[in-house]
Amino acid sequence: MKVIIDTNIIIAALIKEGITREIILNDEMKFYTPAHTFSEIRKYADTICKKAKITHDEIEIILKILFEQISIISEYKEYIEKSKKLISDPEDTPIHRNIPCNTSRCHMDK
Repeated sequence: MKVIIDTNIIIAALIKEGITREIILNDEMKFYTPAHTFSEIRKYADTICKKAKITHDEIEIILKILFEQISIISEYKEYIEKSKKLISDPEDTPIHRNIPCNTSRCHMDK
């Protein structure tokens, strides 16, 4: 199964070793996220460190592990208008792409 995830999901997996991280590390699933995710994570790195009680070096280690299951997508700009009609949170629009997606969720079976 392939799933598009946004920065908030990845940050949740960084902060807590819980179900979110477990799901991302599931070999039966493949995750995708937009390229700007890294800059957003860097922007909130200090907050992530405080909440997770980890160092910046530990964030980098966890990110490396998570991104073994997450691929970066960059070709999405031409699909933004279509995406706005499919999702309820307009700030999530950049994560949509030309992927079979028949609901407002970012789930895809391909």
